[in-house]
Amino acid sequence: MKRQRADHGVARWVNAQFLLDDGESCAWIAKFLNLDDDTIRSWFKQYQNEGGEGAAYDGWEGGQSRMAAAGK
Repeated sequence: MKRQRADHGVARWVNAQFLLDDGESCAWIAKFLNLDDDTIRSWFKQYQNEGGEGAAYDGWEGGQSRMAAAGK
């Protein structure tokens, strides 16, 4: 699995915000984006407290996958 880029995380955050604005539930969004529903709730709270600029970047830079490569 390739390492995710930080802008990919921001894109997921933005998608979650659009879906919340459309009235979707945190549980549905989490399932759709393959995330934990607590993540969606925390993003929403952060957005409410800090607005778009503060919440869009939380310092997440992605990371190295901990999954072993096939055949190793």
